[in-house]
Amino acid sequence: MEARPESLVKDWKAGTFHCAYYFIGEQAFAAQAVAQLRAILNPDTFNFAQFSGDIDPQAEAIVAEALTSPAFGPRRLIIVDNPKIPAKARAEFTRYLESPLETSTVVFFSDEKKIDPKDTLARAVGARGAVCLIKPLRDDEAQKRLQEEAKKLNKTLAPQAALLLVQEIGTDWTILRQELEKALLFSGDSPNIEREHVLQCLGYQKSADPFALPRLIQ
Repeated sequence: MEARPESLVKDWKAGTFHCAYYFIGEQAFAAQAVAQLRAILNPDTFNFAQFSGDIDPQAEAIVAEALTSPAFGPRRLIIVDNPKIPAKARAEFTRYLESPLETSTVVFFSDEKKIDPKDTLARAVGARGAVCLIKPLRDDEAQKRLQEEAKKLNKTLAPQAALLLVQEIGTDWTILRQELEKALLFSGDSPNIEREHVLQCLGYQKSADPFALPRLIQ
C-alpha cells in the first residue's frame, strides 16, 4: 500500500507496524519519519540493526537479521540506510519479502522523486508493508517550515528572510536547515533572524574569507 508519513506515525502510535517500509523522495523527511518509528518501537541493542555503505555484500546478512526472531522484545527493527540499493541486493530483499518474518520491520530508502512502476522492491514492499512517497516541498511550504524550525530554536524568522533562503537555495530541506543554523549565528543576540542576517550568511558562503564564521562563533 501507499501511505503518507503522518498516517504511518498515527499507526505506529496505535501499535500497528508492517514488516517493511520503503521511503521514496525527500531524504531529510524520510529520516525524520524513521527516527519517530525507532523512538516508538524503542528496540534494545538485541533487536536493532542498521546497515549503510555498500549494501550488496551485506544483503545476505540483512536478510538473516530480518529472519531472526526478536529477543526479549516484541519486534526487531532493521534499517537499510542507503538510498541507492544495487540490483543484486534489491533482488535479495524482494525474495525475502515473498515470505517475511512478521515480527521484523525492515526499512528501505530511495532518493528517486517518484515511484518507479518497474521497481520490484517497491512492489514487494507495497504488497507486504507500506511505500511512502515524500514529495519535495513547494516554495511556500519550505518557507513555513523554516519559520517553524526557527521557533524551535527560540528565534523568529522574518518572512522576507525565509523567502530569500528559499529563492537562493531551493527547497532541499537538508541544505535549508543547515543555512538556517548559519543565519541564526549571524543574528547574534537578536530574537529575530532578519533578511540582512541571511544576506550575511549567504555572503559568507560566497566570500573569500574562510575565517568569518569561526570568528563569529568565538
